[in-house]
Amino acid sequence: DKAFFSQIFGRMGLAPDGGSAWFLVRNIGVLRAKDLIYSCRRLQASEALSWGLVNRVVPVSELADVAMSHARMLAAGPGMAIGLSKNMMQ
Repeated sequence: DKAFFSQIFGRMGLAPDGGSAWFLVRNIGVLRAKDLIYSCRRLQASEALSWGLVNRVVPVSELADVAMSHARMLAAGPGMAIGLSKNMMQ
């Protein structure tokens, strides 16, 4: 809940690297990507959630437990099916 995203390349007189520009346009749309890249502002966790950039926001105090719980769930799942699914979505 304390995390943020920022594209600060412009503050240094640089264009964003290709990876971030490619990722942002495809995940939040060109208008929102332009907003972040041109303004160099911080996108707070709650706004990243509402934009669909992240799928959940948890309090900092719960982050390690939530992350480990999610990792255990994935590790206990059908590895081959998860891997094939991941490849299909890329």
